Amino acid sequence: MKDTISLDMGGSVPAPLGTGSDKSPGLAVLAHSEKEVLVALTDGSTSKEIAGRLGMGVRAVQAHRERLMRKLRIRGVARLTQFAIVQGLVALD
Repeated sequence: MKDTISLDMGGSVPAPLGTGSDKSPGLAVLAHSEKEVLVALTDGSTSKEIAGRLGMGVRAVQAHRERLMRKLRIRGVARLTQFAIVQGLVALD
């Protein structure tokens, strides 16, 4: 595959947009609050939990998540998590 990410388990997965591809602008277009929500999404927290932690409403968290997916052209929280890892926003434990 042209754009893939190698995994320690011997396999690879398609690279999300914004990871070296010119198809997505990556982190540069994200607001600070969008980055906060992105990082919070990676630990599996619900929108309600994220809202409480970041001091914003549940609808605001949902709107940020939708905007993240639209701006980065990524579908699904799993892909957002992969993007955050590749961009160095979160580390694998």
